[in-house]
Amino acid sequence: VLKTVYCQCPNYNQIVPVLLEFGVDQLLEKCPMMPGTPLKPMLAHPTKGVQEVLERFDGIDFTCEWKYDGERAQIHLLEDGSVNIYSRNQENNTSKYPDVIARLDRTRTDSVKSAILDCEAVAWDQEKK
Repeated sequence: VLKTVYCQCPNYNQIVPVLLEFGVDQLLEKCPMMPGTPLKPMLAHPTKGVQEVLERFDGIDFTCEWKYDGERAQIHLLEDGSVNIYSRNQENNTSKYPDVIARLDRTRTDSVKSAILDCEAVAWDQEKK
């Protein structure tokens, strides 16, 4: 539980007081992930090949995607309308991506006030696509 909580709320100054006052049982409830606080990345585990993956997920529905060669971009849409973009090391890279931020207005609706998007920022050539 502590490992899970630290991945979504990587701040011991928040976790320890909750742990002392409420115990382990309430950590997930009292230390939720929050837009604006970068999360620890959930990194993939290398395999020897596709067959190993298929065996591991035998009988289980799963989805997979291409591995794009870019830069991790954890995009935080905040309720006040601001946007923060963090690297896999929780560094604030917001100023590197004005073009990404410009496209995010379309993600906001009456039902979406805030969100965290875990993405890969990839360069795109408009001509070669």
